Amino acid sequence: MENQINMGNQNSQQIVQNPMNRVSPNSGKPRINYWMITSLIFGALFLIITVVFILGLKFNKTTPIVSEPKISVVPTDIDNARVENEESYVDFLTCDQWTQYVIETKNLPRKMIHSCRSSQRAIGSEAVYLVDIFFGPPDDCPSGCIYKRFMSVVKPDKSIIEQLPSGPEGILNEVWAQPPLNTARQYQGFECPSQLDNYIDVTLAKLDTKYGWNLNFKNPLVCSWEEFDNIKQIVNKKSLTMDGSMFVYLENGKEHWNRNSLIVK
Repeated sequence: MENQINMGNQNSQQIVQNPMNRVSPNSGKPRINYWMITSLIFGALFLIITVVFILGLKFNKTTPIVSEPKISVVPTDIDNARVENEESYVDFLTCDQWTQYVIETKNLPRKMIHSCRSSQRAIGSEAVYLVDIFFGPPDDCPSGCIYKRFMSVVKPDKSIIEQLPSGPEGILNEVWAQPPLNTARQYQGFECPSQLDNYIDVTLAKLDTKYGWNLNFKNPLVCSWEEFDNIKQIVNKKSLTMDGSMFVYLENGKEHWNRNSLIVK
C-alpha cells in the first residue's frame, strides 16, 4: 500500500516537472540584432549631416564683387571743386609756368595740387593770365571731395599776382546776399528768377588799379514781394528792377562790392 502511494507521488511529481523541463531554449521567435539597428541609425544620421553640410557650402558661397569703373568729373567754375570720391593730385611739374609761379610764390602745397590751369585774357588793351588752382586736403570725402580754390591775375612779366575774390558761379551765388536783394528776400511772397546766369554776365575786369569780376546785367532782373500796411490793413505788392553792373574785388583779403553802376528801380 505504501509502495503504491509512493509511486503515485512520484508520478505526480513527474507530471508537474515535465512541462517546465520541456521549455526549449529556442522559443522560435527571431532574435533582434541591436548592432544592425544601431549601425543603420548612425549611417542615416551621417548621411543627413553630410547633405546639410554640402548644401550649406553651396548657399554660403561668396559671390565675387566687381568694382565699377570710376567716372572722371571735370571741375566746374565754382568756389570749390567737388569731384570724385577719393583724393587725387597731379604732378607739380605738369603744371604750366604761370600756375607753377603762383604755387611757389603763394606757398601752396606742391604735393597737394588737385588741378592747375591758366589762360590768357584781355582786359581792354592789357593782356594778363588768369590762373585757376584747386589744392589742399579735401573735405567731405568720400561723398564728394571738396578742394580749396585759388584764382588770380598774373601779369606777363610776373610783377603782379592779384588774387580774385571767387569764381564766376560763386560770385553769382553771393548776389542774393547783397543789397537790395538781401532786404527784399525777407518779405513774404518774395519772387525772383533763380537762374541768375540768364540775366548776369560775369567777366574778368579792372577798376582803377584793382582786378576783379564785373557783373553786367544783360537782361533787367525783376523781383517782387508783399508788404503789409499796418495803417490801412492791406497788403501792398512791391517790386524792384536791377540793371547796370557791379564790380567785385579783394582788398587786404576782404571782399568789396562796388555798386556805383548798379541801377535799381
